[in-house]
Amino acid sequence: MGLDDIKKKVTDALSDEDRTDAHLDKGADAINQRTGGKYADKVDKARDFLDDKVGDERSGGGDEPTRVV
Repeated sequence: MGLDDIKKKVTDALSDEDRTDAHLDKGADAINQRTGGKYADKVDKARDFLDDKVGDERSGGGDEPTRVV
């Protein structure tokens, strides 16, 4: 599998908003379950941040790296 094949698979996966939202929700739920919801506000903030970045990738933006604090 070449780099072009990997890029195509990632692009295809990111193009389906419902699918990416479901995966982000699943990841956030798993973290909240393992931490007992102790960091739920931070997990939600990170989930929303990632959702925005995935949306940027769908629209062709997101070239500039962003630091999560």
